[in-house]
Amino acid sequence: MSHGTIVRRGWTKGVAVAAGFVGLVAACSANAATYTWNAAQTGQQWSSGASWVGGAVPTAGNDLVFGSAGGGASRSVNNNIANNFAVNTLSFTGTTAYTLSGSSITIGNVAGGAITNNTTRSHTINLGVNLTGAAPITVVGGNSSTGLVFGGAVDNGPGINLSSGRASFTQSIGGSGPISTSSNSSLTLSGTGVGGDLAVSGTFVAGNNPLLLNVSGSTTLNPSAYTIMQVGSTGQNIEPGVNTDEIVTPAVVFGGTLEMNFNGLQYDPNTLETFTTVWNLFDAGSYSGNFSSIKVVNAPADYSNMNGTWTLVGGVWQSPIINNDAGNQYFAFDSTTGQLVVVPEPSTMVFAGLGMAISGWHWLSKRRKAVASGAAIAG
Repeated sequence: MSHGTIVRRGWTKGVAVAAGFVGLVAACSANAATYTWNAAQTGQQWSSGASWVGGAVPTAGNDLVFGSAGGGASRSVNNNIANNFAVNTLSFTGTTAYTLSGSSITIGNVAGGAITNNTTRSHTINLGVNLTGAAPITVVGGNSSTGLVFGGAVDNGPGINLSSGRASFTQSIGGSGPISTSSNSSLTLSGTGVGGDLAVSGTFVAGNNPLLLNVSGSTTLNPSAYTIMQVGSTGQNIEPGVNTDEIVTPAVVFGGTLEMNFNGLQYDPNTLETFTTVWNLFDAGSYSGNFSSIKVVNAPADYSNMNGTWTLVGGVWQSPIINNDAGNQYFAFDSTTGQLVVVPEPSTMVFAGLGMAISGWHWLSKRRKAVASGAAIAG
């Protein structure tokens, strides 16, 4: 099952959740006025009365709606009212796709703050978004192929709750607020950092083919999570964020499914000798839990049998056996170290059986972690 299938199955549920949430926001926003963008207007400036239905320019602390009344397929609009302009809620409706740019906005200093995409179109928020308040800001991503794209800087003070749909963040997320996602959501992080805790229950694309992602808080992959990571992309410099996605976090809890994309993996097809035989997919101070399944997609043609679901043996996930000049080899992932390796390692490890190979690698991977840690302390 692909991650796209997982999200699509959640769309119907997501629409219902979104509809209920809109009612809640409406109640919370009873004292806020609503300003709707005049999509038929060719003017793109927020400060122009003609840009808004009714001819009035929004004032701070109200609800902004970007709809499709008389609008075309897309609109680019510019906030030139003020920097950190306070908005109660930001909503997208109808069939027009919007790109918001210009000065930053602040959401959450009025009760009911939220960002809602009630459409099947994608919308891009290229202006800065400062989240404030005492409660996490709810984001409804919509059900398009990309949903909401946050292209500007996001300062996450109170937290973000992706309640449904798709949302992607192309820059690091500042602030120490937690990020949580529902089981019928899809979150893509292609910036290099997250300031708070991260708890994922839906699809999670952890990188940008590839990326080194630093999560300042703990990382929890819940049982319904579907995590996607790139391994061994094209390039000869084996570095985190260059040839593999890697998540660095103080603590990680594994759960759900891990999908590894092997597209571009560099190797010797006769020995499975790679530029490196160890990939640190997760670099954490502590590890707990385990994935319920691990699968690979886009494995090189010589080793296409690695595609599909792997087998859990002795607490370690292993790929199907590969018969080549180096003997029986396979890939393995250990949830106690966060590492993916080739077992037995070419020219360095010889074992009498697969069970011993797993045990030997399990010991060696822990030793590598200890040695690396000691070297860092000594340096």
